[in-house]
Amino acid sequence: MLPLSVQGAVVFGELKKRIKESRNPSKENMKKFTVDLMLAATALTSECCLVSADRVYRELQRYHTSFKIQDWSILNAEQGT
Repeated sequence: MLPLSVQGAVVFGELKKRIKESRNPSKENMKKFTVDLMLAATALTSECCLVSADRVYRELQRYHTSFKIQDWSILNAEQGT
């Protein structure tokens, strides 16, 4: 786990704004996205690949094409496990 940097905090704010604009989530749902957005911001600013099956990351990839994600559920299906 990498820490959320100052640059990551800025990216987090940008991602949060995009999610609010595109989904118009309730406050409760927005709270659920907080950790996801922090993880995405950290991966983006650290140039890491985030491994997750969470669909919100696919949406975030539309806003940041450099955001690298790998869906672990697809990997498991391809390996037959």
